[in-house]
Amino acid sequence: MMAPPLIVTLYELTKNKSLLRKKPIRLISLMFLSSIWGVICVVILYHLFNVPLWGVAGVITLSIHLVFMIIKLEFPSAAAIALLPTIIHLENLWFYQYKYCLVYLFSFYQA
Repeated sequence: MMAPPLIVTLYELTKNKSLLRKKPIRLISLMFLSSIWGVICVVILYHLFNVPLWGVAGVITLSIHLVFMIIKLEFPSAAAIALLPTIIHLENLWFYQYKYCLVYLFSFYQA
């Protein structure tokens, strides 16, 4: 399930002239915060306040785009990582961001 955003991330890291390769700390932070934000939105909005998933996805998408504008770095994989918790069951959701971060750090090390 995490493979498509990771493949795009790894591809961007392997391109020599990629802006993302020049700013790895910003990219790692963006990806980790996106995954945490997706989990927080799903748990609070969907599971606690019963907001429909389309509303949760809208909040996640709008907020991630605001972050893109603030840090002046657009990366669609960050939005995908933030939206993935909307299709993950609650019992698997708690360690999602840590699993992704470990896989991402391994991929970054390999690139």
